[in-house]
Amino acid sequence: MAGLVSHLLVRTQPVGADDEGLPEYLLRVATANGYSDPTWLLGEGRKAACAGPSGLEALARLTGAEPSALAAAAVPPRPLPDDIVNAVHPKLCIACLRASPWLRRLWSIRVVLACPEHCSMLLDACPRCGTRLTWRRRGLGQCTCRHDLLTATQVAALPVLVDLAAVIAGLCAGRCPNDSRLAPVPDATAAAQLVWFVASDIAERHTGWRSFHMAKPGSAEIVSAVSAAAPVLLDWPDGLQAWLRSRAELVANGVGVRATFGPVLHRLMASLRGPEFAFLHAEVRRWLADDWRGGHVKPWSPLYAPPRPGKLLTGVEAAERLGVTPSRVPRLVAAKLLDARTSRAGSRVFHLVPEPAVTALLARSAAALTLEAAAGRLGVTAGQVERLARAGLIRVLRSPPGRPRGVYVEPGALNELEARLDAACGRPRQSGAADCTLADLSERGRAALVPTLHCILVGTLSVARCDVGPGAPGLRRYLAPSACLAAPTGMGVADPCVPVRAAASSLGVSVRMVPRLVKAGCLQAPAARGIGGRLGRRAVTAASVVAFPGLFTTAAGLATVWRTSTREVTRRLSAAGIAPVLPRDPARGLSAVWRRSDCEGA
Repeated sequence: MAGLVSHLLVRTQPVGADDEGLPEYLLRVATANGYSDPTWLLGEGRKAACAGPSGLEALARLTGAEPSALAAAAVPPRPLPDDIVNAVHPKLCIACLRASPWLRRLWSIRVVLACPEHCSMLLDACPRCGTRLTWRRRGLGQCTCRHDLLTATQVAALPVLVDLAAVIAGLCAGRCPNDSRLAPVPDATAAAQLVWFVASDIAERHTGWRSFHMAKPGSAEIVSAVSAAAPVLLDWPDGLQAWLRSRAELVANGVGVRATFGPVLHRLMASLRGPEFAFLHAEVRRWLADDWRGGHVKPWSPLYAPPRPGKLLTGVEAAERLGVTPSRVPRLVAAKLLDARTSRAGSRVFHLVPEPAVTALLARSAAALTLEAAAGRLGVTAGQVERLARAGLIRVLRSPPGRPRGVYVEPGALNELEARLDAACGRPRQSGAADCTLADLSERGRAALVPTLHCILVGTLSVARCDVGPGAPGLRRYLAPSACLAAPTGMGVADPCVPVRAAASSLGVSVRMVPRLVKAGCLQAPAARGIGGRLGRRAVTAASVVAFPGLFTTAAGLATVWRTSTREVTRRLSAAGIAPVLPRDPARGLSAVWRRSDCEGA
């Protein structure tokens, strides 16, 4: 055909280098000359483009166009690479084609699915036969099945698709849109590549990423993916951050960039490379360093960027800030002294600690009081403070970071104890005169202060304020009733309980003796046990602990009163025929216990 035809009857010029490409122009020329099959003319155009200026001159003689115009149509000033152009299946706008019968180069871009002028979807398939359009059709507006495409119904496009098409059309024409919300892409190629990459990743949930990225899918197949990916370009940087967050949510377990995002971020760095995407790489690094809450980027990773202050620290970094070993960090987290985000990756556990949490723990540690300082503030001994801590009446810090090993008391814990005692002062007073302060109870034996405070705080006993100076120690400001040393009545299931370990510490006996004392009737076990812990699941009533020193005694207690040895005490009681409530068992480490009323005669 080319050898028989020297020139065409209808000769015309290309519309414009940026508006009409070479295949669009040749299809229009073939339609104007009445050719039902433009294959030979399209073939001439491909050969002319490959041959260079000489081939374009021969094509110009055939079509009557200027060689410079054909050269601009074949290689425009802002060429589009093949990876963003669908050169097999073109699209068209019905309204535009009705108004001016020529095809726009813009319609061949894969992510352009709508007409920015008429806000309608571009047509890429025949509505009658369903076949996708090709360049080898019978005319500009005619399918190979002879159906008139201009009679098809226009479908309204989504606003996001219209905005995307308008932005890319402006970039193709060399106009930079004046919108601060747009991504700072330099040209239409970078904009289309960015949107197509994200759209391919979104579609990966339904098909393979590589096949979708390289294929030429129809508009119906990619409209949802392109609509979801368009905000990455149109709403910068919120659209990119939303896509990154959605990718991070796909993996529930594991830490690190690879475990959370898979290969997508490394694929992004490799696919969208070059100076035109420097802004994209910088924003991804910044988001991972400052806003990503799921892991930590290694300093040698290409995705690493120096984080801003207040970031998440790894367990090792937190340990360096605190001055402890890395193995101490999980224990601080378990003790709820350090706030951390914990993630599991198989058998490994990773802790990510906010920097303000480390600063707050160091401030708490520096403000904590030693046992001696806390004892001076309360007006008791350091040993009594430690017993109050073991009973759970005050909070303590054990070997906090930055301080020597030991037990420390936070000032807030002492303030809280005094506030609870002030609240207890408003309760009705029990019968009996208050003859001593709470601080004086510590001088009457280890069994007095801890159970009494426990009963006061839970409401079993009342307390009154003491008229002392403002500089008096805390527990010397409160008067305890003398009835707190006697056995209270009315013990029931609602009575306060003391854990076994705390009860043993208060009574000055071993832990193993408490169950024996309960079995012997010296202590009373509660009907409902709700105290947690391995030993705390077995508890005794606080009232029975308070009453025990006034009702029962041990050989050591009698030896102190009689100023003799425990062996002599045992001999005298045995000679008087006084049997112990709990017999002595040296093999099990159990001391003998007698009733005080039985020992008065001896």
